[in-house]
This record gives sequence, structure tokens and C-alpha cells, in this order.
Amino acid sequence: MEDEPVLFIHAGSHKTGTTAIQQTLGAARGELRRQGICWPRLGSNPVHHKLVQSLHDQGLLARLNAGWMARRVRRQSQGCRATVLSSERLYRIGYALIGNEPRDSDARRRRRSEVLGRLRALFVEDFDIRVILYLRRVDLFAESMFKELLFRKDYRGRYPFARFLEEQDALFRYDARIREFEDCLGPVSVHAYDALKGTGVVPHFFSLIGATPPGTAASDARVRRSASNAGAWFLLQLAQQRDLSPSDRRRVLEFCLSDAWPEPPDAPRSLWPSATEHSAFLDTYRSATLEPLLTAVDAGPLEYGPLPAAQFARCLEAWEGWSRSGA
Repeated sequence: MEDEPVLFIHAGSHKTGTTAIQQTLGAARGELRRQGICWPRLGSNPVHHKLVQSLHDQGLLARLNAGWMARRVRRQSQGCRATVLSSERLYRIGYALIGNEPRDSDARRRRRSEVLGRLRALFVEDFDIRVILYLRRVDLFAESMFKELLFRKDYRGRYPFARFLEEQDALFRYDARIREFEDCLGPVSVHAYDALKGTGVVPHFFSLIGATPPGTAASDARVRRSASNAGAWFLLQLAQQRDLSPSDRRRVLEFCLSDAWPEPPDAPRSLWPSATEHSAFLDTYRSATLEPLLTAVDAGPLEYGPLPAAQFARCLEAWEGWSRSGA
């Protein structure tokens, strides 16, 4: 039906300005309503992660929670021409960031399809469902996700980058993930995050949903800062010398984001140990959908491998001085 309201499902992916988009949508909820767009409130958290989690969890209580939230969405969206749900967890549903077996499996693929199918079943009778997906160049996405795990997630011991790439293989197969969304939910519009850095992902998202953005939008840089790749190498090399707890690693992140961090003056550093391995990764995970959108993106020259001994020593000295200062 031509007048059927639209349900925009913003499925991420991670590290593409999702927090900035969600915070701006939450802050502009009233103004969006006046424009005929619903940003549903499903509990204390303004983002819709709980709905996604309830669709993934097993058991009667999870099904009841999902049904209750779907009814809230339908009730709050009455009279609106469009509704927006947003959770980057949809992109990696069924995949934790640590502790998985390598590679994907038929069982995981079936599980993801079941979750997406349940989401569609909740809303297909009332809405025209459309998926919005932002993707980064795959190597930059891999590095950013690994740094999130490295600095912020609760685990002990060492977690090499190569192991992460192997375990999270499914996240980097963009075309397969797009097909999953298309098969289970409906049309998918794909957008290159890297190509939007000049104009901003928040105004772009608002244009997709047919809304006028507010005067002030949340800045992705302000919402969530990440250490440089050199900072990640410093932590990896430090972890070879010391037993770092999760709180220790978060302190290292604070240091890497502080004015005390002595960022190496040479070219940006890749997390791949060599240019050959970096190129092999890009070839393996080349996306026919995303590549045409990235023609203007250039990462520039890169340094590879761990910090040289002199640079690491300089960073270590700065770290110890920063730690002693009680910063």
C-alpha cells in the first residue's frame, strides 16, 4: 500500500557513527514527532538493543518481552509516516566479540536468520520495512572493532589481532551480511561511512529518513574516541611484559587519549604486521556492494608491525610518568 508507514531499521554496523545517530534521534524525539517520524521509547535505554536481545534469547520470557516492545512501537507510531529502530547489535547478532570458535557455521547462520525473521514477523503487517546499513572500509572496520575489544572489553591475557580476524570472519563478509538482511527483512540501502566524514553521518541519516536534522547534532568524535593504532600496538607490547587487568587496559586507553601520549611522528601505523598480509585481507574481504562507494577514500602511506624499540621506550616512559602523576 502506498500510504503504509515505513519502518526504518538502522542495523549499524559498529564504529560508523551509530552512537551519534542514536543520541541525536533521542534528543530530537519531540521535533521528529512533529515531522511525522517516531523514535520509540522502549524503556530506560533510548536505544533499541533490548528488543534485539529479546529476539535472540530463548524462552517464554524473551518472547513475551519482544511482543510487549513491538506493541509499544506500534502504539507510539500511530499517526506517524515513519518509525525508526536502531541497534548496531543486529549486525553481529549471534557473535560475541571474544570467545567464539573460528569462522562462521551453518548453525550460526540459521540462528541469525531466525532472529531477523522474528523481527520481520513482529512488524511486517503494519509497516513497509527498510534497512539502513553504514559500512566502513573493511580493514578500518576490523582495526576499530579490535581496538574496542582490546581496550574496553573484560578479558584477561593476550588477544592477538590475527586471532580476532579469524574468529570474527563473518563480520567482514559484507556482501553475505547484506544478503541476509535482504532475505530476512527487505530492501537494504548501503552507505560508505568513510565517504561521509566530510559532511557528517548524522545529517546523512536524517536525509534518508526524510527528516530535518536538529541545529546541533551529536559529534561522532565527541561521543566515542578511540586510541590510535600506535596506541593499540603500545598496549599489545606492554601486555607482553606485564599482566594487565581490564582496568589496567582502560587506564592505558585514558593515557593514549591524553595530552601525555607521545604519538609517533611517522606515518600512521597499521595493525597488520606487513603490507602483504594487509593486502591479502583486503583481497579476501572485497565487497562488490561497498567498493564502488569508496572510490574517493585513500588511507595513505602506512607503517607496519610493532612500535620500534626506541618508540616503545619513549611511550613507556611517558606512560609511567603519567601513571605516577595520578592523572
